[in-house]
Amino acid sequence: MNKNIKLPLDIKLMNYLVTGMIVMFLGMATIYFAKNLKTEFADLRGIVITGDSKYQNTSNIREAILPSLSGGILDINLGFVKSAFENLPWVRSATVKRIYPNRINVSLTEHLVIGVWGDFDDRKLVNVHGELFDVGSDELEEISRLPKFVGNNSQSILIVNMYQKLKDMFTSMNTHISKIQLSPRGNWSIFLANGTHLELGRGNVDQIFQNTKLALHAAVKVAEKYEKNVKDIKYVDLRYPSGYAIQVSGVSLIESSNTNKTNDK
Repeated sequence: MNKNIKLPLDIKLMNYLVTGMIVMFLGMATIYFAKNLKTEFADLRGIVITGDSKYQNTSNIREAILPSLSGGILDINLGFVKSAFENLPWVRSATVKRIYPNRINVSLTEHLVIGVWGDFDDRKLVNVHGELFDVGSDELEEISRLPKFVGNNSQSILIVNMYQKLKDMFTSMNTHISKIQLSPRGNWSIFLANGTHLELGRGNVDQIFQNTKLALHAAVKVAEKYEKNVKDIKYVDLRYPSGYAIQVSGVSLIESSNTNKTNDK
């Protein structure tokens, strides 16, 4: 049997008082923590930069990102910060994360340069992925030693792939590719650091690789036959349908690809 027990007035008042104090305490605690959290998050205390930073310096970073750092850490637009870092010279990509309570972590990936694109006066470089990028006003001595890539911008990936396929072919000649070019008609040309010029004709990467390998072998044999050194090979033309045009210092001839016969011109 349920009976409603009426509490004395003083006990009721005591319950109301306790409940009110609890509510007031919780309210004050909420205000206190909110105020302190707001203060804690209000100021950005630092930016932690990880990853690649070979070409970065503090002044460039400060100038680039300060406009993106207004407000507290919760107010900062990470997309704007990401774009600011990616607009820095040499930066290929940036990953930005908040580190509570008051820091930001930025992980940078810089371009791994492989060569100069076109005319160096344009200060445009190409990375190992075939992507073009600008270096602004940076003055780097190492750039002058990079190979030059010439062609249509839309073919940069193809040209880089061809270079990477061919670049180790000339180590036996103690030289390297100083320039690789793809003409508007699809003809490949390369120039070596020792002055040798090779016209490779048309074809895909594998075809050009095989043809160049055979032509260089023939050119070396020709140089040896005339008691010349590989550095004396000045010109090789692979555009003939049945042979190679080879020019060695003091000797000019055409080498057949079908026979071992060598004809003096």
